[in-house]
Amino acid sequence: YGAANTLLSIALVTTRSASTGFVTLTVPGCRFSLPLLMSVLMALLIETLELRMLAASLVLILQCLLIVRLAYRYSEPGGRAQVLLIIGGSISLIGLGMRVVAILLGGATEMQYNVSNLTQTISVSIGTATVMMYSLGLVLLSKERSESKLQHMAHRDVLTGMLNRRAILERFSDELEHAHLARTSLAVALIDIDHF
Repeated sequence: YGAANTLLSIALVTTRSASTGFVTLTVPGCRFSLPLLMSVLMALLIETLELRMLAASLVLILQCLLIVRLAYRYSEPGGRAQVLLIIGGSISLIGLGMRVVAILLGGATEMQYNVSNLTQTISVSIGTATVMMYSLGLVLLSKERSESKLQHMAHRDVLTGMLNRRAILERFSDELEHAHLARTSLAVALIDIDHF
């Protein structure tokens, strides 16, 4: 039980690291502090089933809250990847919340992994949906990040970082249309900066 929960905790840290890695941020706090906490709690509470299950659930809830917070905080306008990560985290939080309630109501023996019942079936289904949402969210996050870089590179000169001809013509077209609709004049100044 302890090894399985520690591995799950490490998987959630990897998901959190991947979700922040696509937006070029550093992961806040020590990367493996929560899996380490999970290992210590599992070792200390080896004799008590209820406390061990409750501690594991609370650490996993904390990790899911971190993933949801990071996905919400650094979401791109119009981005769909963060939505999938938030949905996956929320589904996981619901499942873990149900697990905590069942443990507090005295159903800890029914919540063990080797017991087959309706609660475990729902728990496994929630876990599967969470993994699917996290996986799809991370793939989509990678795709959106690549598209954003390509869009930036299509409008900027690689050497100088300034707008290229395509971007200038698009901007000029927009300004020309805006001036036409507002019935105002438009002045354009051109400076040749690459002549040495």
